[in-house]
Amino acid sequence: MGLYHFRNRAADHIKRQQRERKITHEMRTQIDISQNTTSSETNTKNTIDHLRDLIRMLSPTDQEVLFAFYIEGMSIKEISRCFHLAQGTVKSRLYTARSHLKSAHEATKGTCNE
Repeated sequence: MGLYHFRNRAADHIKRQQRERKITHEMRTQIDISQNTTSSETNTKNTIDHLRDLIRMLSPTDQEVLFAFYIEGMSIKEISRCFHLAQGTVKSRLYTARSHLKSAHEATKGTCNE
């Protein structure tokens, strides 16, 4: 019984690490999308660049939690398991990250469309 328990825990740990690496890699890929655009996409590009800059100001953990929730579509429960955080902590980080993004956007409003 002890050996099977240890083997299952080790397998779970490896799967969790692989998933965390995948999320981090995909998040970086999403943030660092190619900069090639046409002239009709200039405003959209400026807005996306502005949003990327705002997201980069967040802590790495907050960035990962935002990415997992909004891009990956993971639930609060899945994120809490993946990052070894309490569900309340995940909710708090999402709220705080959204608040920081909102206030930073409002403080720089208009500069992304210049």
